[in-house]
Amino acid sequence: ARRRVGAGHLDRLRAALGPTIPVLIVPELFTRATGRRVVTLMAQSIHDELV
Repeated sequence: ARRRVGAGHLDRLRAALGPTIPVLIVPELFTRATGRRVVTLMAQSIHDELV
C-alpha cells in the first residue's frame, strides 16, 4: 500500500517536471539480511524501475 501511495506522488511529480528530468524509485530494503538473495532482490527492483 505504501508503495502505491508513493508511486502516485511520483507520477504527479514526473508530470510536473516533464519528460526531460527522469525520476526513479530507489528501492530500500528493510532487512538486516545479507547475501545472494538480498542482492538479487535489490537488482530485480532496480531493473524493474529502469526497464
